[in-house]
Amino acid sequence: MIAVFLCIPWVASDAQKQDWGNLKRYAEANKELVRKGKQKDRVVFMGNSITEGWVANDAAFFEDNGYVGRGIGGQTSSHFLLRFREDVIKLAPALVVINAGTNDIAENAGAYNEEYTFGNIVSMVELARANKDKGDFDVCVACRCLWLESFGEGCSAKDNAAECQNPEVCPGKQDSLCRLLQ
Repeated sequence: MIAVFLCIPWVASDAQKQDWGNLKRYAEANKELVRKGKQKDRVVFMGNSITEGWVANDAAFFEDNGYVGRGIGGQTSSHFLLRFREDVIKLAPALVVINAGTNDIAENAGAYNEEYTFGNIVSMVELARANKDKGDFDVCVACRCLWLESFGEGCSAKDNAAECQNPEVCPGKQDSLCRLLQ
């Protein structure tokens, strides 16, 4: 029994070394953005490989427009939630776009549970709202079907809402998550 208790600190410290959320990925770039200070037009795109790909395909577009890509391939909403403070709140953006759900549904980090994915997204929105004084930012959640819904003021794209009703655009699980996010 004593041996079990002696192993607990070792297991806990090993978990920290693993950096499951990949917090180190953008740590240096985040420090540089914080040094530059608050930018009134800064937009952070939080997401997975899709978001990462947008930046890789046109880095100049992101830089020229004050956009900050914070995509990491393979990550799920649980990972995003873990790194939301480091990769979004501390950067004090005017807007954050959360591109979440695709890898949750693909079960990249375990069995898909729509309630957990929805809860992770809602938690990020709540964190953003609670920190508006730091960034005075709005939040948009991008569903896989490219429909955007604002959880604050500002970026509702209601013209695209009908697309979520189209089973060819948002089949099955994606459609269900999109409906929850409306």
